[in-house]
Amino acid sequence: MKKLIGAFIIMFLLYIVYHDISQGTLPSINGQAVKASEKAPEVEPKKQSVPFQTVKIKAGDTVLSLIEDQSNGSIPVSIQTIIKDFEILNPSSSADSIKIGKEYKIPLYTNRE
Repeated sequence: MKKLIGAFIIMFLLYIVYHDISQGTLPSINGQAVKASEKAPEVEPKKQSVPFQTVKIKAGDTVLSLIEDQSNGSIPVSIQTIIKDFEILNPSSSADSIKIGKEYKIPLYTNRE
């Protein structure tokens, strides 16, 4: 029984090697394999026009607290949307590493969104 299981494992490994060589497991573009030296075409990110206001950061401020203050305590959109919009407006900054005293563009939301 052990010999039979060992034979199946060897056959399975040979099949895996054959499949990798003949069809490959690397991603392809339009059915053609991508060589390691080639680059996939870069997709330019969509530029969105997000309304914003410029705010100077004080101690204790976070992007989320600024959005809550602006919208009277409720968050009108998802947190992922807030982070994405903040990083679109401030491409050189991350939403989790804002600095006290620096000015940032904070997205404006209405409760209708």
